Amino acid sequence: MSENKLISIVIPVYNEEENIRRSLESINNDSVEIIVVNDGSTDNTLEICREYEAKNSNIKVFTQENQGQNAARYNAISHASGEYIMFLDSDDSYNENTVARVMEAIEKYNHPDLIRFRYQILPERKLQDAYFEEQEKYIEKKDFKELVYPMFLNSYRLNALGMDCVKKSVVSNIGNEGSEVRFGEDLLANLRMFSEINNVLFLKDVLYNYIFNEKSTTKSNNKYKLASNMEDMVTIYTRMYHYLLKWNMCNDENMKYIEDRIKRETDVILTRLELK
Repeated sequence: MSENKLISIVIPVYNEEENIRRSLESINNDSVEIIVVNDGSTDNTLEICREYEAKNSNIKVFTQENQGQNAARYNAISHASGEYIMFLDSDDSYNENTVARVMEAIEKYNHPDLIRFRYQILPERKLQDAYFEEQEKYIEKKDFKELVYPMFLNSYRLNALGMDCVKKSVVSNIGNEGSEVRFGEDLLANLRMFSEINNVLFLKDVLYNYIFNEKSTTKSNNKYKLASNMEDMVTIYTRMYHYLLKWNMCNDENMKYIEDRIKRETDVILTRLELK
């Protein structure tokens, strides 16, 4: 690819032969770079990705031995040339106007560090709550403590990476944050990114389709995976205490937010493990 793109979309993929076509075709914009990393798939995923690569000059496919989604994602980022990185899971999709809307916002606000949009859960079409009432809300670092960081404590609205369009320089600066866990790695990455950026633009637009999948890690009733999720949760929420200190927000109310969140998620896992 001789010309750098404004946006690189990274897609880690593992055994998604039934879904990867939908994800790739949903991008529907040849002005972006698409980096796919096949994480050791054992089905026809790689062949399908190679098929799209052969027909589209803006798609590049790389492969690695199975190391997990997070490792594949950072491998993809290392190959990306865009000023911005967007994250698309291989079983999800974008809306028709996603790329165009994000590009419009980048230019309008003079290349902010991070743009954040909303998602819907399909097939129910359940919408994520709006971040703010405004159609667009641009926030500087000095106002993060009041307007942004509380969302990490009292909601789940900033957990997932799929709704981020972030400067590659920011992603490169945080390294492989979250690589030590497989459950909740997006939250760890976002905690770090939102601590590093100097400004953020929140859009009211719903631009990402989260496709509900009963087989996903977060929905699994496999006892080994659930026990592993419990370990990862301890890592994640211990890190959240660290960020409270970093943000100068370590007070009784915020500590209680984290304690309540740990209890809710622990109860869910223990119920699935049939220990409660």
